[in-house]
Amino acid sequence: MTSKIATTALLLLAACGGTEMIAADDLATSQSAALSVEAANQAGGFLALVADSTGDAATGIAAAQSAAQLTSQFTPAGCATATTSGNQVTYTFTACTGPYGMTKLTGTVIVQFSLAGLSSMEIEVASTGLLVGAATLDLSATATYDKGATTYTLTVASTTKGTSARAGAITQMGMYTITWDATCLQLDGTFSSGFRAETWSTAISGYERCSNQCPKAGGMVTVTGPNNRSVTISYSGGGTAYAMTSSGQSGMIALPCAD
Repeated sequence: MTSKIATTALLLLAACGGTEMIAADDLATSQSAALSVEAANQAGGFLALVADSTGDAATGIAAAQSAAQLTSQFTPAGCATATTSGNQVTYTFTACTGPYGMTKLTGTVIVQFSLAGLSSMEIEVASTGLLVGAATLDLSATATYDKGATTYTLTVASTTKGTSARAGAITQMGMYTITWDATCLQLDGTFSSGFRAETWSTAISGYERCSNQCPKAGGMVTVTGPNNRSVTISYSGGGTAYAMTSSGQSGMIALPCAD
């Protein structure tokens, strides 16, 4: 696996005119960080879609009934179904694509709604073994939804586990904020992430997904681990991103959205 990862990095660098190669461990950390952010985006995009669908619901039960209708926003037609029970909705997906970069979703997601004040709704999301592209995610998130005049905000606390052939296994715990409008969603926040039996802190700034599958240019993710080792990922649009390590190595990495 290590030799395959290193070869991939070398090929990407050659294609982009680079001359350096990221060490295998730093490349693996970059891939894990990218998967960690991808997991947050999938949860965040789904939460945003669910929050929008609740409309002006005044109770958790009414919110669940409204949110059950969002299946029409996934393609192909009929790939998503929903059933309700009180204030809870159970969604089932089969290779679905949705807004905010949600792609190739397969599995079951359970969402529960409850009031969190006069103008806020609390939304809980849970899923085990959700397939997203080439990754498998276990999602557990609680979000508070506040609706503004033109933009909307979710404050999210999440615990996520993920695995992929490229990034291996990751765990993630943290807080982040989601803001969105009709077409784009942005993530900002911090995580405590576990990669390869080590704990890293992950900071996300300006990570934005719109109708396209991959992040827009301009976002940045920095992961910092033992002995202040760090990797910074800068998104440039498309299925690759630029990674810079604290030791001065740099190169391009493939993103989960391109799988």
